[in-house]
Amino acid sequence: MFEARPIRRSELPCLVLFTEPDSKSAVILRIPDWEESDVWKFLEGVCDTIDKCSKLEDPAERLLALEGSLTSYTARIRRDLGHLGDKLESYVRAKPVKVIVTGLSI
Repeated sequence: MFEARPIRRSELPCLVLFTEPDSKSAVILRIPDWEESDVWKFLEGVCDTIDKCSKLEDPAERLLALEGSLTSYTARIRRDLGHLGDKLESYVRAKPVKVIVTGLSI
């Protein structure tokens, strides 16, 4: 299966998604090195995406939809910016005074 697209060490740990066991194609999705609760949110989002794509009957279309929804450049940017936004929001909620003072000193 991985002759066409080998898994690189930099992609581990990862999820490998394929539409049929005998298929030579797969989507490889690196699991980010985030805090445990954030990884669970990430995996929930992945499962939601898999559920949406599973409605497509053609295996090739399904795999392309998975690839576009999970590993495309825009999907990665959206995921990473969402994660950073969540972290920023958590920080501001935990330390609102520090954020205001820092902003004023700048």
